[in-house]
Amino acid sequence: MVTWFLVQGANRPADPYFRSAIPGFAEQSFSIEAKGEPGSGSLRCALVAATDAQLSRGLMGRRDLGGYDGMIFRFATEGLRPFTMRGTLIPLSIAWFDADGILVDQAEMTPCRERLSCPDYSSDKPYQYALETERGGLRKLGVAPGAHLALGGTCS
Repeated sequence: MVTWFLVQGANRPADPYFRSAIPGFAEQSFSIEAKGEPGSGSLRCALVAATDAQLSRGLMGRRDLGGYDGMIFRFATEGLRPFTMRGTLIPLSIAWFDADGILVDQAEMTPCRERLSCPDYSSDKPYQYALETERGGLRKLGVAPGAHLALGGTCS
């Protein structure tokens, strides 16, 4: 199961004054822990897509992440759902995590402004959570084979 933790003292994410909320999305703290090293990741802050409307919209039309470390897509159950970059303006990296928060796959995604012929990006294994970052951001967050996504509470 995905680890949940409380935000405490020195583990707080970066200064919230540098983030600009995106209407229609909540935020959540998270960390990426190295394989076999619980608590090893730095606390970060992400936007959260959990409703059907949010999951469909994602980062479409955005020119940046507004100071957030990424967007977490939270699905009710594990499955294989393709992601598209249709209407997305910035290059993104995506990591998929199973119900236990273990990394199952990742990909680099290219913006696609066309309406009819945008490629789909999909994990080869079922997942319940996806994390999108600006291209190259997964490595900076510590996403590597065996990584674990730990979700927390609010960011501030």
